[in-house]
Amino acid sequence: MLRDTDVSLAPTACDMDVPATVTCGFARVPSDWSAPGRKTKDVFYAVLPAKSGRSEGTVIPFMGGPGESITGVIDLFVPFSDAVGDRDILIVDVRGAGRSGALTCPVLDEATELANGDTQVRQIGECGDQLGAERNDYTTVASALDVEAIRRSLDLELPSLIGFSYGTWMAQVYTHLFPNEVRAAVLDGAFPLDQDPWAEDVPNSFETVLELRCARTRACPDGAPAVATAMRTVADALAAAPVEMDELDQDLTEGLFASVLQFSLQGEDFAILVTAVESAARGDYEALVALSSHALRIPAQDPSNVSPALSAAVSCNDYVAPFDLSDDVATRRTEYHHRLDALPADAFGWISPLGWMSSAWEQGDMCLDWKEPDIAPELRIPRDERGPNVPVLVVNGDIDLQTPLLGAKKVAAAFPNSVLVTVPNATHVAFPQSDCAAALATAFLLDPTLPAADACADAPVPG
Repeated sequence: MLRDTDVSLAPTACDMDVPATVTCGFARVPSDWSAPGRKTKDVFYAVLPAKSGRSEGTVIPFMGGPGESITGVIDLFVPFSDAVGDRDILIVDVRGAGRSGALTCPVLDEATELANGDTQVRQIGECGDQLGAERNDYTTVASALDVEAIRRSLDLELPSLIGFSYGTWMAQVYTHLFPNEVRAAVLDGAFPLDQDPWAEDVPNSFETVLELRCARTRACPDGAPAVATAMRTVADALAAAPVEMDELDQDLTEGLFASVLQFSLQGEDFAILVTAVESAARGDYEALVALSSHALRIPAQDPSNVSPALSAAVSCNDYVAPFDLSDDVATRRTEYHHRLDALPADAFGWISPLGWMSSAWEQGDMCLDWKEPDIAPELRIPRDERGPNVPVLVVNGDIDLQTPLLGAKKVAAAFPNSVLVTVPNATHVAFPQSDCAAALATAFLLDPTLPAADACADAPVPG
């Protein structure tokens, strides 16, 4: 599927605050890799050359989202090039992100609050309609093919990959597609290709993270079990009767409470959360309403750095859903609710199944109104395949509630030559939080010898 003749390169000014040695350009790639020779897209790339002047390999980083632009944070990789001195670094804004034709959807771009439940479903469906048939061009496999085509066209050495959050999906897919080219992969904040459509690992990690936070802080004078009981009490109460929030257009529901827990159990406002929940369990919701109002607000984002539309397109085209996207919307909804009703009441720990499905971050129902993807089989995620024998270092914070340890363990188990290193008290994406994680990842990119699983066990734990 990947042929050199399918790509042409056009050098361009970098127009970024980078050293003069950095080279930039646009690659013209097929919009549909299964049918090259028709429509094309321009994908932006930059090469940070090996500081040693003697390249012995290439490092390719992948950002999160989906939808984050890597050129928006290229300044982070300029000093990183010193640490991997005899490696080139290939930076690519994947199709639909940043300088590579950032996708836009007014219904998502102009949102100022996190959407929950039916509002989220409606907004994503409208975005798909706004994108039209072009939405089918945005898949993880297509982006991986773009990047490898650019690497080959630039005649760069074989790559080692480092992915952060969704970027770990990119790195996993890339490794599946090109097992003989990839030297090694670092996956920081990983979730498996064969992911759970209900995202059960997130709410089922709430209690474990609570226990860790209580043990490491002074925020739980009555102990973690007492706080857990209060959190379950509040979840049950909100499921029965949501609480009005005067400042916002939505109520404090069980679903919104689940979203607050996902943020605040791992966040700097953990102590505030504990106090607010204990008060709410006694019937006083003032502090929890204030915390929830704060958690809902979305800061203004530069659309050139983050594309919610690309996030929606890739998520709906690639992720597993608990219904069949080939069905009409009415049939999807019937199937979805039938499967939801069949789940055990405790499938999501403290949160009821209906409550979890109406939270902001679960993705079970978000694509109910998305048009059926029209994507060639070869551009589908290789989710059922065993990972190749490429050395893979999986790194994950032990209080991460965006990609919890439960998912990271599945990722490591999918690759026969891998290790999972757990980083104490790190949240999502450990590399910038932990000197140990950063040192391990950097060393592994240079020499892919698997470290011990407890390599960061003695790393300092912030209070």
